[in-house]
Amino acid sequence: MEAAVEAAWSKERPALPIDQLQLNLMADFEDHAERARHDVELLKRRSDQLRRERLKWAEKAMEGVVPDDIARDKQQQLAAELARVETDMVQLGKLGDLQRDSLEAALRLVADCGRADALGSDALRRAYNQAWFQRIAVDEDEGPVRVVELEREESFEALHTAQLAELQSPDAELDAAIEVMSPVAYRLNAVVAGSNVAVLVGVTGFEPAASSSRTKRATKLRHTPIVRGRV
Repeated sequence: MEAAVEAAWSKERPALPIDQLQLNLMADFEDHAERARHDVELLKRRSDQLRRERLKWAEKAMEGVVPDDIARDKQQQLAAELARVETDMVQLGKLGDLQRDSLEAALRLVADCGRADALGSDALRRAYNQAWFQRIAVDEDEGPVRVVELEREESFEALHTAQLAELQSPDAELDAAIEVMSPVAYRLNAVVAGSNVAVLVGVTGFEPAASSSRTKRATKLRHTPIVRGRV
């Protein structure tokens, strides 16, 4: 059994060369982190605004400017929106050092799976198996035991099937169009559980919240830059 699993580990290689995988994935991470920091700032401003509005409605009720029931309903609406904003802030704040460390650790493992497994202790190999695979199916009926099917955890399936996103052609007309906040453009995509996902999302399990407060900004780059160089 152990020999069969070791043989399976030796064949575990990402579809992309490790240098392309690492460079593009970490570039996606940095773009994501920058976008998250920007959106957190917007959400903080909106949070402060909502708190001020709630205070104003409380003052209006105390001064008798508006009926109590109207002021109460308005404060409840503002409180609900404030809760959503603060939830978005927490979610966006998750993208930080912990995710970076997890990405780097996963990339070190995926760079040479067979070597990592071979050099590990029994306990470490068991940990690798549990972290990497959801299921390992073996055939013990005829001849030597062999692995017939592997089911990877979603994070490592994303790394294993990562592919460079296709470049989009620049469009001068789009540059002249009304500027709007565009979603994050990922360099790496993968297939996980039959669905196409960004590798960064598949690995971290994190998708940035849609900010309640959106601003307009220019974006001259209308294609996804793909890093193809070596480390």
